[in-house]
Amino acid sequence: MYKKILIVEDDLKTLSSIYTLLKQHGYEVQTLREAEYVFQEVTAFNPNLILLGALTPGANGAMICAALKSAPNTSKIPVISVLGNKKSLNRLFENADCSPDDFILKPINPQVLLNKIEYRFLAN
Repeated sequence: MYKKILIVEDDLKTLSSIYTLLKQHGYEVQTLREAEYVFQEVTAFNPNLILLGALTPGANGAMICAALKSAPNTSKIPVISVLGNKKSLNRLFENADCSPDDFILKPINPQVLLNKIEYRFLAN
C-alpha cells in the first residue's frame, strides 16, 4: 500500500524540496500551489496525509486546516502545517477552529519532517 501525501504549498522552492525528499523515501506525492483546489485534489488523490503551508494563494493555511478538519470526509486525514516562522505559528493557534495534527517550521529539517510523517502514519 502506498502512503499518499498531498503537499499544499505556495513557495516553489519549499514545495520542490519536500516533493523530492518524499519521493526519494517511497511516498506517492501530489502537489498543489493553489488553495482553492484543495478539496478537489483531496477527492481526486485521496491522500493519507496533508502537508499544508501557512499561506497559500487564495486562503491561509489556518482557514484551510479548519475546513479540512470540519468536513466529515476529510476530518480524519492528518494535517501537518508547514510554517514559515514563529509568527505563523502564533497565527495558526489563534484560530480556534484550526487544529493541525502537527507542525514544522521552515527551514525544514528533512529527518524531522520524515519522523513526523512516519509518526502520523503509525498513529493512524
